[in-house]
Amino acid sequence: MQGNKLTSFSENLNASWTMLTELNASKNLLNGIPESIRRLSRLIRLDLHQNGISSIPPSISGCISLMEFYIGLILNHGITRCMHYQGS
Repeated sequence: MQGNKLTSFSENLNASWTMLTELNASKNLLNGIPESIRRLSRLIRLDLHQNGISSIPPSISGCISLMEFYIGLILNHGITRCMHYQGS
């Protein structure tokens, strides 16, 4: 899904997505992460860098298998802060 000019994820993530272990939606036009992200409990790697995301929802904690998370958050005054989390 990288680089496809996506503007959002469906709040009702497709049931088949629950089997995903890796999701790369970087380089799109996303401005948020849906609360339904919690349904992706098998997700190991999530890449959302180079989007317009300004916050991470608490529901991300439902991604209990997540080991790698890449994101660039848009902060005040348009400053982007790149973040990378790699679990152990």
